[in-house]
Amino acid sequence: MNLNKVILIGRISQQPTSFQSKSGVNVTRFSLAISRDFQKNSEITDFIPLVAFDNTANFINRFFNKGDLVTVVGSLQSSQYTSKSGDLITSISVLIDQIKSLEP
Repeated sequence: MNLNKVILIGRISQQPTSFQSKSGVNVTRFSLAISRDFQKNSEITDFIPLVAFDNTANFINRFFNKGDLVTVVGSLQSSQYTSKSGDLITSISVLIDQIKSLEP
């Protein structure tokens, strides 16, 4: 049995950006800032890359902005590409299934 489920709570760290894929699908990307304890009285902030498609992408563009506190449910997605220098680069992002505001 396999399970790929991610639940995150954090603040949108950059204004969501949108574009249309070559196949005509709406895509929205942004990062979520999430703080975690590093040492006693010290935090580190992680910036988690997120991506949404179609109706979810449209919903995010309409209702969410930089700084909003949200909860995201989704799954991890990895991709690979070759850099200009020939190195194989692997990136991981969260594919959003659901997003909800935690602010009025």
